[in-house]
Amino acid sequence: MLRSLLLLSGIHGRTPHVERGHEDKIAGHKYKCINKSIYYAYVQGPLCDWAVEYLPQSLSPNVITLLSGVCYAASCVAFCGFAGFDFHTCVPAWLIYCVAVLIQLGLTLDNMDGKHARRTGNGSAMGMFLDHGLDALTSVTIVFLIGKAYCISNSAVIMGLFTLIVGGFWYMSLESYYTGCMNFGKFTGPDEGQLLASFFCVFAGILGCEFCKLSVNIPCFRMGYVPLQLSTVIVCVLLVVKISETALHWQDALGSAWGSAHLQRRFCRAFFVIQVAFIPLLVGVWTVYILSSQEAWGPLFPLVYTAASAQFLQSIHSLLICDAAAAEFQPIFRNQVASWALISANTAALRLTGGALVSELGTLVIINLVSWSSVICQFCSIIAELMTILDVNLISVKHQTKRDS
Repeated sequence: MLRSLLLLSGIHGRTPHVERGHEDKIAGHKYKCINKSIYYAYVQGPLCDWAVEYLPQSLSPNVITLLSGVCYAASCVAFCGFAGFDFHTCVPAWLIYCVAVLIQLGLTLDNMDGKHARRTGNGSAMGMFLDHGLDALTSVTIVFLIGKAYCISNSAVIMGLFTLIVGGFWYMSLESYYTGCMNFGKFTGPDEGQLLASFFCVFAGILGCEFCKLSVNIPCFRMGYVPLQLSTVIVCVLLVVKISETALHWQDALGSAWGSAHLQRRFCRAFFVIQVAFIPLLVGVWTVYILSSQEAWGPLFPLVYTAASAQFLQSIHSLLICDAAAAEFQPIFRNQVASWALISANTAALRLTGGALVSELGTLVIINLVSWSSVICQFCSIIAELMTILDVNLISVKHQTKRDS
């Protein structure tokens, strides 16, 4: 019944995402990860090892994964419920502290699902896709939560944080696709990064809303002094370590990918260039749109952020399923290209005629509806397809020989 509902949930249900001939690779998929994270080694790892011993064998690892996603979703709903959808309304300190705890709870559950899958012998490509697919959603919600907690109304700063966090996740997944192994250094986004996010929340709660809204003057080339919120400066300073780690990871990922056997095949180097360029292209298009528009982006920017997030999620889901199936990767840009064409035409009409084809609000609403519908349909149809190939259920345990998750 659940499989039928998933297949009927979207337009992608009739289109197979796993190429014919790759079904056996899905069944034999083994997730490989090297995690050198300090926080994981000394805190998260031992905590999860202890906690999974108390979980019943009948509990599906996918349920733990979904509960992890619920923690982040609940955090966003709570912030929006108490402080609206914008990035300048103050969030109560007690709620910020609660979200800091929820982030750590979500991280712990995210680390527990794989351990429980190996413990019960229920690891599969579907579990990997579900886990990493929700991790991608987590990466965009973390930026949203930090922006809300610190009342960062500067859209350029939010897009900068977005680029850093989703870029790290994208290139890490790209490295896994080309090398067959996901590598985490001593300071990683999934572990230390989320610990840092919790610290940001606690710090914002201690400082208070009014302090976070204070402005400081920063000298800028040819622009004199530019007023920025003090919270923006604090977040940017604290992210220096993360930026350094991400840059090193990108270098390793791109170097490993460029020399891999995948790129020896015909046209693969062209696909590789597209893959590498995707994040700069995605962020660049939306940044140019913001800069070229004549609208005040304070109230509209959250819609820009959610649209960019949806387009990132659609592409990362395509990459993840190709990784699980060991298939050739052909990025799905249809939705992105259509959206970018719409905003380009709108901007051109505004500049040439003085009137937009569609209002900024209407444009963003349309793009969000199309993008998020596409993300949900694609995600559900991939899960349904994997369930059919592997003959497994999403929330029940199948007793089988143990294998790596």
